Amino acid sequence: MITLTDTALVEVKRFMEKNGYEDCCYYLKVGVTGGGCAGLQYKIQLMEKQEYVDNYDDYFEQQQDGLHIAIDKESAFTCGVIYRNRRIILDWQDGFTFSISFAANTTHV
Repeated sequence: MITLTDTALVEVKRFMEKNGYEDCCYYLKVGVTGGGCAGLQYKIQLMEKQEYVDNYDDYFEQQQDGLHIAIDKESAFTCGVIYRNRRIILDWQDGFTFSISFAANTTHV
């Protein structure tokens, strides 16, 4: 559903370590909203694990290299990663960039 490139994963973990966030206690929260003529607008933030636990039914969750990642269900449907065989790619190139690609082996939830 969501893939972080190696450079994005390193940058997220560097930020977390620098600011005292522990992998076990935080999720990378990914959100997508419709942007009208500008297209989709993406947002990322850190979310405390307890917030995820309290709102478990609102998110899809996955892990990548020990990093917990949560995308709210509305965002997953908005960008078409559910039922449309797409994947969000998060990259780092002097800032985070998002793209959507077709994923050959996406599991439908």
